[in-house]
Amino acid sequence: MNTRNIKRKQRQTFPPEEKRNYRTCQTNPYPLGKDNEHQGQKRIVRLLISDITVTKDRQTKLLFLNVRWQAGPFSRSGHPSSECRRQSQVSAAMVEKVRALTMQYADDKKTIALLNEQGLLGAKGRPFTLHMIKSIRYKYQIIRPLLKSENEYTVNQVQKMFNISSIWSITG
Repeated sequence: MNTRNIKRKQRQTFPPEEKRNYRTCQTNPYPLGKDNEHQGQKRIVRLLISDITVTKDRQTKLLFLNVRWQAGPFSRSGHPSSECRRQSQVSAAMVEKVRALTMQYADDKKTIALLNEQGLLGAKGRPFTLHMIKSIRYKYQIIRPLLKSENEYTVNQVQKMFNISSIWSITG
């Protein structure tokens, strides 16, 4: 072997392209063009990734995202599969209970309090929160009713009764 081959083998631990890219990034603040930061980050990630594969473990019901980087290392991250997500969906009985309480009280906080007093848990085994109730109402199109007696009127009804513009009723 001559000395050139030995030097090449020594350089393989830190490829010359990486050295050049590193020097370019140090000297030029916008090595990939001056665009918004998010586009630049996405472009850098695309340059760094060599290969992406998805595998599934049937026992743990996890999907694994395997990323092979240009430099050679390999990283793996696990995510629940759609089967696990289906298990974490709210049951039809719970949706009907939320619908009934919403129609009866028209107050999400009261609904949360009643469900948690009964010891009921959400799909993931946690006590109910305002976000959970709002997302259930949104997903299953449960509209909160407007509870008022017959002698009460809304702002819009009063505007129509007295022929008042909406600007006057808000400011005046």
